[in-house]
Amino acid sequence: MASRVYLLIKDKRKRRLYLKYEINRLFYRSIYLNRGLSKEIRKYAYIKLTKLPKNCLNNRIKNRCVLDNGSKSVYRNFKMSRFKIKDLGSKGLINGLYNSSW
Repeated sequence: MASRVYLLIKDKRKRRLYLKYEINRLFYRSIYLNRGLSKEIRKYAYIKLTKLPKNCLNNRIKNRCVLDNGSKSVYRNFKMSRFKIKDLGSKGLINGLYNSSW
């Protein structure tokens, strides 16, 4: 259980870093990709871009279940894993979700 708590803390730290450096990353990246600027300015922007921490990238953020902090098969709409959706849906606790039969 302690490892899941650590993963939750680590994920929250990555999300905070992403929010902190998002504007800087977009700014330097737009300068670096702008072909109308001189090479010196673009090189400076590239150096600044590489000095930003790696954990502030949005692809480092993992979608996690809000109930049990699981990382496998998390639905974005509910922010829950499929196991929890199945449990809560069968009990009728999720509005608009029902068992289908054909």
